[in-house]
Amino acid sequence: MDMRTHGKGFENCYNQAREKYGIRFVRCRIHSVYGQTGENKGQVIDYVDESTGKWIRSIHDMVVLSVGMEISEKVMRLAVQLDVELTGGGFCKTGSFNPVTTSRNGVFVCGAFQGPNDIPESQLMAMIASA
Repeated sequence: MDMRTHGKGFENCYNQAREKYGIRFVRCRIHSVYGQTGENKGQVIDYVDESTGKWIRSIHDMVVLSVGMEISEKVMRLAVQLDVELTGGGFCKTGSFNPVTTSRNGVFVCGAFQGPNDIPESQLMAMIASA
């Protein structure tokens, strides 16, 4: 439902894919995706378009589905046990200038519990937390 680019340079990559290479990004509710052979071979996707509410079936060379990210119930229970404050979205609450510091003294965070991060950013935050 949301199209967001999280991380350094990802917005430029998104814009380049859309503008330079003609990749189409569609906000929608997916019903099904399946392969089709024969004259009209490709990936068939059935979805409801968010802007119009219309049911659409289209054929593509490739379909990439991206899903939202959330923290597991098990990790949330651990945060409660450790008395670590969470954001409204369920991620660990940190400060802008202290991205690995949690609400509990001596407990630090990195990786996906901190929020949507790519691997290099997660590695960087792990190094900072361990320092």
